[in-house]
Amino acid sequence: LIVGCDAYPNAPGAELSGAVADALAIRRWLVDPYGPGLEPAQITFLASPSGSGQQPDPELVTGPATRLRLAQAVAALREVRGGERLYVYFAGHGCRTDPQNQLTAQDALALTDFSAADPAASCTGVEDLRIRLSLCDFRDVVMIIDACRNLPFQAPFRLSSLGLDPTGPPSKQARVFLLQSTAAGESAVELESDAGARGVFSAALSDSLAGAGAAKVFDDTDETSPYLVRWSSVCAHLAATVQGQTPSYLGQGDLVLGRFPDGSFEDVRLDIDVAPTAAPGELTARV
Repeated sequence: LIVGCDAYPNAPGAELSGAVADALAIRRWLVDPYGPGLEPAQITFLASPSGSGQQPDPELVTGPATRLRLAQAVAALREVRGGERLYVYFAGHGCRTDPQNQLTAQDALALTDFSAADPAASCTGVEDLRIRLSLCDFRDVVMIIDACRNLPFQAPFRLSSLGLDPTGPPSKQARVFLLQSTAAGESAVELESDAGARGVFSAALSDSLAGAGAAKVFDDTDETSPYLVRWSSVCAHLAATVQGQTPSYLGQGDLVLGRFPDGSFEDVRLDIDVAPTAAPGELTARV
């Protein structure tokens, strides 16, 4: 389930340029054979492009990024049986619900029908969404959110639940892995480039999922695909490389998000000098 929201027609000045482009990048990763390797038919893609952002191929889009379509998509996921792993990605505006009390403030995602006059009608809570997804019949749920977590309102508002409450016990409780682009109270930033606008976090995420730097680890027991991109290494790489905002994450264990065969990456030159004054057997390394 991918949601990219650039258009906010009921909120003057809120238009974005990079959320749909970020969502498209995640979609490409989902179908990459070195990544999850999903079939296109397994992807629900909700997109609301703006005039200044990337325009997706209409054949890829399931529907607009409205709260109603999101509720329908989550309800459809409840009907899936025996799922292995569910990926959910959101790029767009977000906020906190209470500028006065951090203890009661919740993270909210703003859909394309958002209006500051009635924010609850067009937002969904991250925690409500997390719980609903955890009750779907999947072994693992991976949630990735590129949205602000600051406090733009002068007064609090209350979130309503998304769709109908699930009935009956799930066949299994999914493990949930949640990665957010910022810490609570921070803004998520877009940057313009010659290739178009991208979210700072999502651009770094795309590089990480492609095995950039320390986002990959080497498993010398796997002769076929020894380079692994793991949840833990991606989160650590993002924490070290994203500037100006603080990605936050949680998870119950670790996951392999991608596998690359030997020869997929350029060799890294390592020079080792023996220090003339070092004790016998002591080395100093220069990379």
